[in-house]
Amino acid sequence: MRRGEILSLEWQNVDLVNDNITLLKTKSNKKREIPVLPELKDMFIQLGPKSNGKVFEISKDAFICSWKRTLAKLQIPDFHFHDLRHCYSSYFVMNGGELPILQQLLGHSSLSLTQRYAHLSPYHIKKGVQVMHGVFGAFGNGPKSK
Repeated sequence: MRRGEILSLEWQNVDLVNDNITLLKTKSNKKREIPVLPELKDMFIQLGPKSNGKVFEISKDAFICSWKRTLAKLQIPDFHFHDLRHCYSSYFVMNGGELPILQQLLGHSSLSLTQRYAHLSPYHIKKGVQVMHGVFGAFGNGPKSK
């Protein structure tokens, strides 16, 4: 979820029975549903739940200030909250996640935008080459026989 989506999340959009968050106000102006995993569900249970109102009672400015303090304390330079969406996307794809599913989770309007978020590690790219090496061999003389 985007920072704004998190900070504006309201309890009436958190369904702990069906383990789902429904986002009505998104950047693309399209409704989006986010599955709630058990760890997140536990956090929601600890916070409330309430029948209405904001889930996180913190202003954007207070959040940004806290975020910057945390990064400084951890000595992490030049990292933005939005970078987490890129990290999530990369790990999602490198662990076998499919781009159309990622597109839906991120709420992107196009697959090309989603592809810009999924940065593959050099190790992952090398692994991809090794897959084809296993199929065709070192010199591409056709499929290996077993």
